[in-house]
Amino acid sequence: MVVALFNAAGLSSPVPLEEARYAQECNVHGFVGREGHRVPRGTRGDTGARVGSGHGRLRGQRDLFKVGRSNFASAVSVLDKSGAGPALRLLVDSGAPMAVNSSAKVTNLNADKVDGKDAPLWAVINSNGNTARSFGVISSEKIGAFAGVYAVTFNRNVSKCAYVASLGDGAGNTFQGEVSATNGADANQVGVATDNSSGVGTEKAFHLAVFC
Repeated sequence: MVVALFNAAGLSSPVPLEEARYAQECNVHGFVGREGHRVPRGTRGDTGARVGSGHGRLRGQRDLFKVGRSNFASAVSVLDKSGAGPALRLLVDSGAPMAVNSSAKVTNLNADKVDGKDAPLWAVINSNGNTARSFGVISSEKIGAFAGVYAVTFNRNVSKCAYVASLGDGAGNTFQGEVSATNGADANQVGVATDNSSGVGTEKAFHLAVFC
């Protein structure tokens, strides 16, 4: 069964009876560019579209948010959600979930990846194998049986990444000698070897960066 559900502008939209009852029960409207009222968890707007998850408010000028259609506003639209969890979730079968027409920097945007790449992993390792400081490092150690051989273990698979290493400690000191980095014993590990200027294995502090 289909019924007509009237929105704030007095226009009707044909929606299934179940959705009409749900919208009536929740009594919620999602507006573009207008200050609205709280959106109960999982509620549906006047067009039967899901407009909220958790509690939130849509603020701005008076106009219903229309799913699958263009929405225009002369003021900022704000979804103000209370409680933990995301205020907005976008689900797509394929392709990018969102498109923008600007390359301007978004302040305070915290992204897991940039251009499909993870943030570089890095470490400053002391000559004794201890970690001075790092990002993404689980552990580091000096391989006791060999002079100047170290293993740095990260929190993800780095076997297909690029490694860059240089001699130096966490205090800004640099050292003469040689350093090389390659795949470690497992997928999350990078092996590093440090030598003196004559090519003899010698314990030295180093910096390591991993780009994936």
